[in-house]
Amino acid sequence: MDRLKLALSWHKDWKGGLPNPAALVSRRAYFHQMPPEEVARFSDIVREVRKGRHNLVEHLAQPVSDELERVSNVGTCSNPLLLLALADVAGDDHLIARQRFEALSIIDLAIMTRELERHDPMLRVEHDQTAMIELLEKLMFSGSTTPLTVYTYHDAERRSVRHVSYGTSDPQNGTSERVHHNICRVLSRDGVVARLDGEPKERFSTVLMLLRQMWENDGRDPYRMTDRCRFKFAVKDVDAVRTLSDELYRVLVSSGASVKDDGDNLLPESAATATKRNQSKKYRKKQLVVTWNGRVYEFQIVLFQDYYGAKFALDDENHRVYKLRQGIECLLPLLYPGSLYLKEGTWEDPSLKRLLHDHIILTLDWNHERYARNGKH
Repeated sequence: MDRLKLALSWHKDWKGGLPNPAALVSRRAYFHQMPPEEVARFSDIVREVRKGRHNLVEHLAQPVSDELERVSNVGTCSNPLLLLALADVAGDDHLIARQRFEALSIIDLAIMTRELERHDPMLRVEHDQTAMIELLEKLMFSGSTTPLTVYTYHDAERRSVRHVSYGTSDPQNGTSERVHHNICRVLSRDGVVARLDGEPKERFSTVLMLLRQMWENDGRDPYRMTDRCRFKFAVKDVDAVRTLSDELYRVLVSSGASVKDDGDNLLPESAATATKRNQSKKYRKKQLVVTWNGRVYEFQIVLFQDYYGAKFALDDENHRVYKLRQGIECLLPLLYPGSLYLKEGTWEDPSLKRLLHDHIILTLDWNHERYARNGKH
């Protein structure tokens, strides 16, 4: 873990593309200690990092993606030693500064990814996620599935979910309808129907999460990784939340796990609020942190009303909208400093924020009359 912490700290050396000879010395020493065959394989991690940066832009900042394009020689070079040479170029030209920044930051992000892999290999993460799924399927669920059609009714102002019906349409005045088709599991003991989503967090996404947690500096361990293995359940009502939560506790503790309540702003009797600094309090969920066989898992239980509100609302209840806020506050300025990339010179420019927010809203298709399956006006 110490090597990963050191690698994560190197982001402080990027300095907006200014020359940094001391940083280059430490990176060359890092590769000098690495077997030559591994240096060659390191190019694959560089490619993974470049793709991850590109995906971040496409997800959060697509309207200005042309301004965030890589310098061409950095974008086509995956050899870490050659990238170090590209970071070691003198000059005050704006393009040279971007080249230095991109070469050094991409090398460092790749080093962070490599050290994360050494600390917590992706193969082990996938194995642990699979083991938990198998445990739940054997001890919690009936083994059969059931289709569930969910109709959501959204208000005109925020597009939040005002009303939900199951199986049949139940339109209300002043709302827009969407219809969603789910395949759900069934609890063995109580017959509760639940949608289960769950995939492990990929390596580059985990590196970004750790960098963001270091930036947040909220008093908690910035190196915590509670959601590399994560699950989300969506159920119909609050009674189903209680039943599912109790059954999770029973099954997991009986299987040798420890279960910790990690925040609940969903159940009426709970006074807790959302636990993540940048997670909207409008996003309601019950969250558990589970430790089992040395792995930490994050479980969220939400109502279908909130599950779809997080997809289609226009404000911070929407998962992508709050991710955009996270991005503007931390990750986008870190990976794409405004002074190097943006006409505005900063990610805090109000008109830029509106542009990015409005683009996300457009992708929700609220302005299209084509809801044969996805709702109707």
